[in-house]
Amino acid sequence: MKATKNDKDKLKNKYSYKWGNITSVLRWNNQMSSKLFSNISVYYSNYGLNNLFSSSSDKGLAKFHAKSDINDLSIMGDFDWFVSSAYTLRFGGKTGLMHFAPNITQIADETSNTKLNEDQRNQSFSYEAFVENELKLNKFNINFGLRGSIYDTGDKAYQNIEPRLAIGYRSVGGFSTNIAFTRMSQFIHLLSNSSLGMPTDLWVASTDKVKPQTSNQVSVGAEMKLANYSFGVEAYHKKMSDVIRFDEGAVFLSTQEAKWEENILDGQGRAHGVEFMIKKNAGRFKGMISYTLAWSERQFNKVNQGEWFPHEHDRRHDISFLGEYSLFKSKNREQSLSFGFILQSGNNISMPDIEYEGMYLLDMHNPNLQNPDWPKSRQSYDSPNNFKMPLFHHLDLSYNTKRITSKGKTHTWSFSVYNVYNKMNPWYYYKGTSGKLKQVSIFPIIPSIGYKYTF
Repeated sequence: MKATKNDKDKLKNKYSYKWGNITSVLRWNNQMSSKLFSNISVYYSNYGLNNLFSSSSDKGLAKFHAKSDINDLSIMGDFDWFVSSAYTLRFGGKTGLMHFAPNITQIADETSNTKLNEDQRNQSFSYEAFVENELKLNKFNINFGLRGSIYDTGDKAYQNIEPRLAIGYRSVGGFSTNIAFTRMSQFIHLLSNSSLGMPTDLWVASTDKVKPQTSNQVSVGAEMKLANYSFGVEAYHKKMSDVIRFDEGAVFLSTQEAKWEENILDGQGRAHGVEFMIKKNAGRFKGMISYTLAWSERQFNKVNQGEWFPHEHDRRHDISFLGEYSLFKSKNREQSLSFGFILQSGNNISMPDIEYEGMYLLDMHNPNLQNPDWPKSRQSYDSPNNFKMPLFHHLDLSYNTKRITSKGKTHTWSFSVYNVYNKMNPWYYYKGTSGKLKQVSIFPIIPSIGYKYTF
């Protein structure tokens, strides 16, 4: 939580941003026969987001509270049937109940405490089934399947058929290549605020007015193994339909009668890129270097004159360097050092680059009086997400020691440091009272200790 003061107006502002997830899983694995295996799971998850802003002065107190909750209770079953050494059949299904509370807003002062839009709570049922076939034919590995899903909002049911196909080829010399096609659907949407100010990500469900998101993705890749090294490259292209975003200039929760569906736009998206990878697989030092060059864009008819614009998470460059060095290794004891370095292009935000004077509105009952609530100036931007944040990077180090007892029990200790050189990467920006751009950062250098016991 952070507080700011304005001595001139005796104004104090406080805000907090909290999020988290609680998950519980009950799993039963069973070998039904020598060729048939089952995995039955029941799980519950609760995701919560709280965004609180309060402003107090001599004139009173005002609060804004945005909250997003998702509760998911599901049961699923997966079955693997090894028909032969060349053919494996996988099938299963899932059913779940999801409860969404995408927005509860409170506006409070000394005399009132009003909750708005509580009728936005809704629940839905989902039903899924899949079948997957894996064939191994000489140097080819073919995987094809079909997934079907039904999403019932109570007012409308959506059905989706999702085919998948992947073909891989591996030669004797260590060269392999693959090509894949996947169609996917998603019944929840993430509404993100990419403008200046505290970022607000609200999960909302598909409704009778908001369709599920769908995507089609094609990828092709190749890999070459030489001695202890692997070299790989993969290119992909993804087309998305029925993606949503806030309407330009709309307030997410403006009145008690307003619904969030009335403040969004429906559009499309696309993403494509290429990934390169070098990996060392053996020896005391093992590691991997990867680089991704990628584009992610969105298009809405009522935004940016219908032209494509960068998505908030359009990270053009992404470099990762992961490694582990074995200090000591014996039958009962292991010690190692590991590290991870990440360097990424920054996120995109909408930065106002146009400012023009506003015009006071006249009071309808008294034309000689001006409406003081009308702002003196307006700010706008030429295109959404027109400002890219600085590079995001941090280094993590870890020391791990593992001991195996004579009874087969394992004790593992981990000592790690996140963000070793304390790089304060920007989380979001806001404009101060002087009009200057200010940066807010979280996650400084963080040491941690972990212990794991297996028996």
